Amino acid sequence: MAHPVYKLQDIESIKPTYRAPDGLIDTIAKFTVVGCRFVVDKITFYNAETMKEKGWLNRCIFLETVAAVPGMVAGM
Repeated sequence: MAHPVYKLQDIESIKPTYRAPDGLIDTIAKFTVVGCRFVVDKITFYNAETMKEKGWLNRCIFLETVAAVPGMVAGM
């Protein structure tokens, strides 16, 4: 089978995990990620309740463009 088939029941049984920051470095890393997410949400006008298709497409294109930068820099 090329692609595995999952039952909805199996997918819904997966519980996300969270580990509280342990120490200064973990706390700095957490707030760095939260801060980056906040900035990207503001730049892309993210609001899950009111976003339309154009807003989602713009957000995806922005995130994919940012994700391509490290690869392009390394390739050059």
